[in-house]
Amino acid sequence: GMTIKAAIKTQLEAVGAVSAAGMTVYTGLAPQGAPLPYIVMNRIPGGEFGLDHGGLEGWNRETWQVDLFHADDETLEAIRNAIITAIHGTSKTTWSGLVIHGAFVTDAHDTTELESPGAGVGEARQTLELVVKYEP
Repeated sequence: GMTIKAAIKTQLEAVGAVSAAGMTVYTGLAPQGAPLPYIVMNRIPGGEFGLDHGGLEGWNRETWQVDLFHADDETLEAIRNAIITAIHGTSKTTWSGLVIHGAFVTDAHDTTELESPGAGVGEARQTLELVVKYEP
């Protein structure tokens, strides 16, 4: 079956503003020299794995960091908002065949100034924290 990583990637790619901007979604790291705009998603350690949630056995709860990169900060803000609108508060649905009990954007902030040295000049960055509860 589809992994939650692949399912989240598919959901991000399905957001109209993401596809309209021609953003590629990478997991882990973007390739060296990857052209803007793009998205990088990574699982953040510390989400409870396979714990009991809401009285139901066997759900997984994972936290993912989703970093959005674009040359234009206003465009990026609109894309960020579109992603939040599409995904935040999703529940009792399926993503790529996985049963999703809840998907919530628990944090969203401009992280442009946190870019590492050597990153592209004039590159805007937004970071989302996404918590997903699902049946594995």
